[in-house]
Amino acid sequence: MKRRDFLTNSAFLTLGSLYISCISGCKKDNDIIIKPDQITRRKFKNITLPLLGLGCLRILATPREEFQKMVDYCMEHGVNFFDTGFYYCDKKSEDILSAALQKYKREDYYIATKISPLFFKDNNDFEKKFKIQLERFKSSYIDFYLAHCIKDKESVNHFKEKGMYDSMCRLKEEGKIRYIGFSSHGKEDVLDRFTDEYKWDFCYIKVNYHEYYDSKTTKRKMAILEKKKIPIIAMEPMLGGRLATLEDEAMQELKKNHPDMTPVEFAMKWSASQNVVSILSGMNNLKHVKENISYYINFKKINDEDETARRISDIIYKNKIINCTYCGYCLTACKQNVDIVNIFKSYNTYILDKNEKNLKNLSKVLANNKKNSSCNRCMECCKICPQSLKIPDLIDKIYKKMDDFQKS
Repeated sequence: MKRRDFLTNSAFLTLGSLYISCISGCKKDNDIIIKPDQITRRKFKNITLPLLGLGCLRILATPREEFQKMVDYCMEHGVNFFDTGFYYCDKKSEDILSAALQKYKREDYYIATKISPLFFKDNNDFEKKFKIQLERFKSSYIDFYLAHCIKDKESVNHFKEKGMYDSMCRLKEEGKIRYIGFSSHGKEDVLDRFTDEYKWDFCYIKVNYHEYYDSKTTKRKMAILEKKKIPIIAMEPMLGGRLATLEDEAMQELKKNHPDMTPVEFAMKWSASQNVVSILSGMNNLKHVKENISYYINFKKINDEDETARRISDIIYKNKIINCTYCGYCLTACKQNVDIVNIFKSYNTYILDKNEKNLKNLSKVLANNKKNSSCNRCMECCKICPQSLKIPDLIDKIYKKMDDFQKS
């Protein structure tokens, strides 16, 4: 049976003879029925990908029955692109995803997984871990494989010294990997040099409106990849959930131009309106899955995205939110048990809504952290942080600001 390569009426694909209307109102692609309630797809190489993919970074807390329903709903609506990683969810994400996909034929879905070269012990370690990944998925191949978190000189050097590129290319030639890529979390100069030195099928970068207008790094990285004709798969359209809740001033700006849109819908549609093949979203429950899929059925670009998105981004910047996506990588590096993610999340929640309840929660989190842990400024958390945050410095500033918050 051929792989199900659904086509779409998206502007990124040319409609033509591959679409054959049928009596039911569905469309056919090589005898594959495309239902009207299935998601828009975009062309990638010799296949098509759904505009939305399910990211599995934060699924550990999702009950297995719920996650199975999420995967089933995705497959039913054409979302057959799933992203995970070797170390996600304390090394359990790949197993959880694999179990949910076992009821489906292997050729009917796409798996993307990854590993950072910073975790390799020696030159043979990558292929050892890759073998484990194949076993986890009970598969002879991985569709999309990434060198994860290429962001600075250290990660690039590890990638080179451990021979990861040669191994990836060899596995691709053997049919064990279909497409090779990497995720870029660093600045544009690192991306530019890395893509000059190596040839890639695709690249993951963060594409959300706040970082696009705030630092301009995303905008410049997209320009580099577009110039080199490297397809972009978007990460963090919601900036780790940060864009799901907007302060009052930002909400007023959104409602002025898009009165019927929620912050989530606006952010998701903004990212999809850019030159990207697919967007990965870390959906944690069936409700999120249904909502996000609804945004991308018969998708059309949103209007006025530049003005609205830029103004909202300016408001977010003014309020000085910490640009943490709560991925938890820092926690794996911290030997002092500093409650990094909870501190940043509680702080951002208070900044967004400065009420007494949020202030008490932030105060409690800081007090518990001070009691149970002690940062020795080893900076290991900074090395692994995809956002390159200076974590110890930021935590120190939050503690110092706490007195001002309580006085105000």
